[in-house]
Amino acid sequence: PRVQSGSSSIFFQNNGFKFSAKTHSASFEWKRFFRRGMNNRFLLTYTNQQEQRKWIGKPFPMVNILDGTGATGIVFGSDNAAGAQGFKGHDVTLFDAFKWIYKCHVFTVGADINYTKMEHTVVPNYFGLYHYRNLSDFLNGSYPSRFQRSLPLGADSIVTDNYVMAKFSTLRTSAFVNDELKIGTNLKVNLGIRLDVNSVFSDKKEDPFFNDTAAKIISQYYNLESAVLGEATRPQWMLSPRLG
Repeated sequence: PRVQSGSSSIFFQNNGFKFSAKTHSASFEWKRFFRRGMNNRFLLTYTNQQEQRKWIGKPFPMVNILDGTGATGIVFGSDNAAGAQGFKGHDVTLFDAFKWIYKCHVFTVGADINYTKMEHTVVPNYFGLYHYRNLSDFLNGSYPSRFQRSLPLGADSIVTDNYVMAKFSTLRTSAFVNDELKIGTNLKVNLGIRLDVNSVFSDKKEDPFFNDTAAKIISQYYNLESAVLGEATRPQWMLSPRLG
């Protein structure tokens, strides 16, 4: 899409961008009845999502010229947010629940496990962003009032999409037990408990400068809560009772 011009701004066509998104999903469900009052439900789902934002035409630095009272002014060149922006996500969920009906009780016990792998990159201003105070400075070849450029680590070429993405994975493991008690025709009481454990997995790169030098200085002004680069995050345990 193109950015629309207004009464105080002019956006050229090459400042637009292309945005593509793909989603693929699949699921498998199996339900088994063992005998009267007993059944098991198994559900497996998979989702894959990809998103990418690209510039229009050939790569070119973005130029922003302040003109008049407008906050934006004149803008042309490759969209500064489309230099390197991409997302890839893979999500797998396994859910299993065993249900047993006994008299006025409906007992349910099960597990809910989710694994997610994500790759994400956001590198703005890869081709450069030039700011000019007014149109005269730009036409007369004056230096810009501000210049911005960002570079990704480990990239061979943004133009050929050969750049490194931040990668990390999460795992949520849950187990639950529930009892649905039917007291009357129009009255039910649920009693249950659920345990969730959340973990984050990623490549743990140590930064000796931060751990040995920078952390001591920063801790004089902020509470780092013993943060150390290169150590794995501790899993979070959450216990949730249920009554309703």
